[in-house]
Amino acid sequence: SEDKLFYCGEIGAGDVVKLCNNLVGIAVPVISAEVLTLGVKAGVDLKTLVQVIGVSTGSKRWITGTFPRTVFQRKFSPAFFSAALSSKDTHLALDLAEELGVEMSMGSVVGRDFEYVLSQGWGEDNFDAVVRAQEDRTGVTLQIPAEEMPEPPAGGWRA
Repeated sequence: SEDKLFYCGEIGAGDVVKLCNNLVGIAVPVISAEVLTLGVKAGVDLKTLVQVIGVSTGSKRWITGTFPRTVFQRKFSPAFFSAALSSKDTHLALDLAEELGVEMSMGSVVGRDFEYVLSQGWGEDNFDAVVRAQEDRTGVTLQIPAEEMPEPPAGGWRA
């Protein structure tokens, strides 16, 4: 739609904006997987983590919107945007960062995790399959049966 059309500058600037957007878009589920697996590994029930984070400052649409429909239900396909395409964009952004001498600590982790995802044959899965790398590292599966999913609070999940 027209409200999503932007002039980004000289030729190539739009590509840079796209890469930056996609990298931050995938970094959020990666850190979300990190904090959820940390909580579960520390003995906190996944449903409790989702309910508390869902109404607190850590709330992001991944944990309370996307993950309940996909990750927690183990539904990684059909892909809305494949892990292979996310990996490509992530590595393009990391290449650009290297070219410009910009340190990308979290981005490098995302790149490493996507390499793992592709090595496991999950490239055609939805990009949020990247959380499986963290699950495999920690031995924690982020899963809540549909009938046990917490209800959103009256005012909805905090955005």
